Amino acid sequence: MRNAQMIDWRRSAKARKEKDPNIRRGAGGERTAIVRPNNIPTLVATLSLEQRRATPIRALGAGSSATACNTAAGGTLVDMTDLTKVIEHTDDYVRVQAGMRITELTAVLAARGQEIPGCLDMPDRTVGGAITSASFGPSCSSDGALFARNVIEMTVVTPEGKLIRIDQSRKEHLSVFRMSYGLLGIVAEVTLRVRDERPMIRRHKKVAFGTFTAEFDRLVDSPLGLKFYLMPFKGLVYTEMRRFDDAGANTKRLPWKLKDWGETAVLPSICGSIKSLVPISSVRYSLIDQVQGVGQTLFNNRLVAEGAASEETLGSTSSRLPRPTLKYSTWCFPAADFGIVVQAYRAFCRDYYRENKFRCDMPSVGFRLAVDRSALLSPSFEEPMIALRATSSPHPAWEDFALEYSTFARQWGGLPIFNQSVNVEMDYAAEAYGSRLEFFRRTRRQLDPDNRLLNPFLAQYFC
Repeated sequence: MRNAQMIDWRRSAKARKEKDPNIRRGAGGERTAIVRPNNIPTLVATLSLEQRRATPIRALGAGSSATACNTAAGGTLVDMTDLTKVIEHTDDYVRVQAGMRITELTAVLAARGQEIPGCLDMPDRTVGGAITSASFGPSCSSDGALFARNVIEMTVVTPEGKLIRIDQSRKEHLSVFRMSYGLLGIVAEVTLRVRDERPMIRRHKKVAFGTFTAEFDRLVDSPLGLKFYLMPFKGLVYTEMRRFDDAGANTKRLPWKLKDWGETAVLPSICGSIKSLVPISSVRYSLIDQVQGVGQTLFNNRLVAEGAASEETLGSTSSRLPRPTLKYSTWCFPAADFGIVVQAYRAFCRDYYRENKFRCDMPSVGFRLAVDRSALLSPSFEEPMIALRATSSPHPAWEDFALEYSTFARQWGGLPIFNQSVNVEMDYAAEAYGSRLEFFRRTRRQLDPDNRLLNPFLAQYFC
């Protein structure tokens, strides 16, 4: 009886450990400790050498990355999402803790008629994650490309647990710490420049692939913001051009919430149901294309033709329904060549489907990125780029497709992004970024000689 009670106790103890929110197990059974600091002194203590935390130590925000850049198997994961305070707010800037979501910050600013310059895709990210990784959207050229461009000061906890501040008096340091992927320290607080809300006019258009490629040279040189949705199997592109117009009216948030709900919840759910219910691939994907075409027409029309960028960002909080987890991989291509690249991409998608009977069930999304040298590892540091994101609902064949997409991207001079580009070869990353990556590597080795913040995934590129 005693032995049976002992076995039951051990099983209960094991169950408690498995359910412990402060422990996460990797695919190989590795234990990852999770720390959730709710103030800056606790964050500093977490990284201090005296704590003897298991390494690697990685910061975690929204967890939206497509790669393993924020994993810490066998180490320590620092969950930043309890650090959400607004510390200071003026007419020119706002200072916040790094765990605050972009949507939450946007709501705070909108209440005072302010906004952060630029347009940000995936606005559910935390502020810290958005400035230390590649976060961008279809911004007008005058706003640059990166969300991190708006950082004028940051407070960082170094790999040894020391608190430092970096501001505009050391612009070269700011440039290195922006888009540093959490390898130089964990960002604790961020000061961002703000401005009065600027109304935008958006124009939507459905065009054939041939028309899109023929007009692309003109679009590349335009100062307007450009976003587009590619449907390679229908030969259609849904484009959206954005420009500032002070005479434009600020719309209500409801249209943007409906748009977001449709694009991120309704369409993926319908397409997922079609994939599971229709066994014949040709019929299945034909139905999916029809649904996606109707969705683009319905959700990108006059309903959201006007409004400030803040309204678009706040619209992303609309759905309270569970959202399908989409798979994606983003590569950046020189804008000057994209008229040819997009035709090759269409052929690649069609050829891959013909040979493997798999294709993405969501449109590929693209943005024009203006030249932006605010971060050393900016994808558009040297020239305007087009970010092209292949997106699909989860499927066993996605990984193979993403691998082939990376091969296609390399062949066409694509530049990878370490938190969004799947299956990047180490040598190619060094070739694509050149001397900028080597300079960053040297800086990282100086600031973190013991590799406390370097996980195996990032070690491929930054060792």
